[in-house]
Amino acid sequence: MVKPIREQYLDWPRMLLDSYKSGLGMVGKPLLEGSKRLVLGCGMGGSGFSLSAVSPLVGERYPFIVQKSMTPPHYLSSQDIVVAVSYSGETRETIECLEKSLDKGVASAGGVAGRGSSLARLLSGRGLPVVEIEKKGYPRSSLAQLVGGLLALLYAGNVEALVEEAAALLNPSRASEEASLVAESVYNNGEVLIPVVVSCGELGFVAERWATEFSENAKHPALPEVYPEAGHNYIARWHYTRGPYQLVYIDFGVKGLCQIAKKYVLSKYSSVREPVILDYSRLASRNKLAAVLQAAMTAGLATVELAFKLGRNPEVIEAIDEYKRMAKGEG
Repeated sequence: MVKPIREQYLDWPRMLLDSYKSGLGMVGKPLLEGSKRLVLGCGMGGSGFSLSAVSPLVGERYPFIVQKSMTPPHYLSSQDIVVAVSYSGETRETIECLEKSLDKGVASAGGVAGRGSSLARLLSGRGLPVVEIEKKGYPRSSLAQLVGGLLALLYAGNVEALVEEAAALLNPSRASEEASLVAESVYNNGEVLIPVVVSCGELGFVAERWATEFSENAKHPALPEVYPEAGHNYIARWHYTRGPYQLVYIDFGVKGLCQIAKKYVLSKYSSVREPVILDYSRLASRNKLAAVLQAAMTAGLATVELAFKLGRNPEVIEAIDEYKRMAKGEG
């Protein structure tokens, strides 16, 4: 029986550790072994975000590119690694990205996919390593499960201490409290606001995750801004704007330009309404994986709570279901 989506988010500490350990039994040597030129990750949506979640770790040794399309970069070579991630294992773009990469002669590849899926069969049929995931939830609320399997595939047992620490550091109680704060501020006593989710630095991509969670769970628009890039374009719109916005600032404690961006954005919003600041700086300094997952768990819980306030079902996404049917030629 599938747990309610909120319970799935709260189960991430166990999910991360269990998925990593079960994944170890499905792989042999680490996919990231030896000297490779770069690592290409193929994945879409919630599955694709698992690739971003591990990017700070992978990026310590390899150039790491997350490709959210069906076409790998033209410069891909046999010296590269390709890893495909799809919770359903049926995502057309991800399967094509892998197939085209293999056609380019990439010899080192693997993936994380739903058990018995098209992607899992493609990988195993070519003798490539695959961690097969039990599909007991939704891609977005199964992020920790995907990340655990992905780390087992990439590193085998070499990151066990890091994964165990990340699982121990995840704090569902804190995430629930902060999620309620965000949901209440956006709901605004029924005068619903548009959240602007801002972050900065190496882990700033989490702001994009927040925006997709608002879209999928709450069916509500959100504006993500990742600095310093946003400081060169989006920042201009806040100079005069006084609109129905609620700032959610995701702080990973990055110094330098990120501190300047934070000061600027908060000063502009102070005349609109009180911003919500979620501080993961201490967590990020200890374990970046835990910081990314904690912020993502809070996003999931906040948007599920907002969905309930708005009278919407966070577990059903009719628009995405319709699009995927059309992509398969079924509609």
